[in-house]
Amino acid sequence: MSLPQELVPEPIPEPISESVMEEISEDISNTIHILPPEHLKLNLQLPVILVDTSYWLYYRYFALRNWYARAYPETQLNKHFNSEHDWLEDVVFMTKYKKLFLEHIKKLCRKFKTKMGNVVFCIDCPHKKIWRCEKTENYKGTRLESHKKNQFTSFNVFTYIKKNLLPELQMKHGVKIIKCQRCEADDVIGNLAVYLEGLIGGGCIPIYILANDNDYLQICNKNIRLINGLGNIISGIESTDDKYIGEKYLISKILLGDVSDNIKCCTIDSRIIDNNNTSGSGSSSGSSSGSSSGSITYKNVTKTFIKKILNDTTKLKIFQDMLYEVRDGVDGTCSIIPDNKFKDNTILMDFQMLPIELKNNLGIMFREIV
Repeated sequence: MSLPQELVPEPIPEPISESVMEEISEDISNTIHILPPEHLKLNLQLPVILVDTSYWLYYRYFALRNWYARAYPETQLNKHFNSEHDWLEDVVFMTKYKKLFLEHIKKLCRKFKTKMGNVVFCIDCPHKKIWRCEKTENYKGTRLESHKKNQFTSFNVFTYIKKNLLPELQMKHGVKIIKCQRCEADDVIGNLAVYLEGLIGGGCIPIYILANDNDYLQICNKNIRLINGLGNIISGIESTDDKYIGEKYLISKILLGDVSDNIKCCTIDSRIIDNNNTSGSGSSSGSSSGSSSGSITYKNVTKTFIKKILNDTTKLKIFQDMLYEVRDGVDGTCSIIPDNKFKDNTILMDFQMLPIELKNNLGIMFREIV
């Protein structure tokens, strides 16, 4: 069973936290409401839909902006219209945006045979408050360029939706809203999905993640499924019996890095890449990509190499053992990857590596809705 090669089946820009623009990234506290008892808890007899709220906001925004361009073609005569237009004050746009935001969530509920009360909107904290920013330099620093490329400046639309529409949906339809200080929506969903799976007992009640982010593949299986805005299952691993499929994806992600999050790839002992050595033992002070330290030369990890290790149990075990050591808190270095880069990337990318105090905070929130 090979891993999915492409995870972007629709021409929608990748979900990006609006809080990259720090001047408008004030923390949005959830309004406290007195909710009916039936709105407080998830029904674990029905499927659950976990929404990466930033993804859904962007997905619906760009889909509607494309419609607007077709409905009002004269607006496109100004090439800067999309970035200069005040979409929040556009009554036609906002009325339709709010309507479709809700209607398409209801449509997904019907498709997956669940109720609105089993929809959980998971929200990012402001960018500069993300715990990962303390662990790496310029985390997600390339996102602003993506905004410019897509002529996106409408952060106020998303602020409005989170402060006004989501609490309204909470009151009327019983949707759940979770936001945790210093956590991204990925952290919330990555831990909540596994938590719910444990409560359900790995049975036949599926948990759907509404997002377009391949980071979630590390937890996907027969019970936890990744879906896009069209309601298509895009994780592609539901039928496999390979219990390590998510782990294999995570290892490949750790080694390759993530350009969109500004996380660099690992460099690795060229003998591993060139099939001349598979031991991976011994310590090293490390060196830069393409250079040598003593008799060791390091090269950047490539997708070609990833394909090789996924089909080579001996090589794969080297990296599985390294992953387990990081998770267990073993403080050691390995000669095949210098500068603790494997460990650093694991901390940033592995949902299990969320700081313990944040796990505890999320646990309190999770217990309030189940």
